Amino acid sequence: MTTANRYLTSWENYWSTLTGAPGEIFWDADPAYGAQQDFALFKDYVDPQLLLIDLGCGNGTQTRFLGNRFAKVLGLEIAPAAVQIARTKNATANITYRCLIC
Repeated sequence: MTTANRYLTSWENYWSTLTGAPGEIFWDADPAYGAQQDFALFKDYVDPQLLLIDLGCGNGTQTRFLGNRFAKVLGLEIAPAAVQIARTKNATANITYRCLIC
């Protein structure tokens, strides 16, 4: 089994046990403590009309925050189950969620 397959299997096993309910994912921080703080550091260096890629988007909580500040956002994740949760729980018209290696 390759390293990529091990990561995919591990993360898919994790994400497939979740529903996306609030508080279910222990590291799923409010964007005020995550993306908002990072955004303050890089906002002056990016064009909000260009596509922003959120690599390792998980369930899309931070991606949705970024989607409120960029014309288009692409959330990439290794686990299909996480992508499905993101599409269900954090969908907006300008955000696309995709599997990175699926």
